[in-house]
Amino acid sequence: GQGYQPQHVWRPLIDNFVHLGGSGATLGLVLALLWAVREGPQRRIAQVSVLPTLFNVNELLLFGLPVVLNPRYLLPFVAMPVGLALGGWLLVHQGWLPVRAQAVHWTTPVLLSGWQLTGSWLGVAWQAAAVAISTACYLPVVRRAEQARAQQQRDALAATSQAIVQPRRQHRSALQRHDQVGEIARGL
Repeated sequence: GQGYQPQHVWRPLIDNFVHLGGSGATLGLVLALLWAVREGPQRRIAQVSVLPTLFNVNELLLFGLPVVLNPRYLLPFVAMPVGLALGGWLLVHQGWLPVRAQAVHWTTPVLLSGWQLTGSWLGVAWQAAAVAISTACYLPVVRRAEQARAQQQRDALAATSQAIVQPRRQHRSALQRHDQVGEIARGL
């Protein structure tokens, strides 16, 4: 509840310059998903998550992908807040980013919160740069995850095709299977 003191980390600095979109700077992840993924569940989750993420609410994304339990997203999910915290700390302590001694609520939208916290376009510029940096860092990870998902889907379709055309007297019916092949076969 205290005002800004340079020798301490102030919670509004973390909320507004590190948690862009929520923990893990997930606004960058949403933008990377919208950029790189053209169809499928990840794109739908990103579309639904855009508005809440602008207000630093990222539970849809964290538990929908799931980001927290997905080893593909672990490194950028941890590295982005650390990097943004160090960058923001450096800018504030070097005097390049002014900070007003006013608290800004953590759900204030990105860019607006940068203006409110600094009273300057520099806060907005740092938030925009941080979102661009986090998007660029998440983009290769999202592309690899999407390629893996597409390959798994192709493999499952190939296995389903193979199971359907095999003679039924040698193998049980593809429709009776309780795996992804059976699910696809029943869907067809």
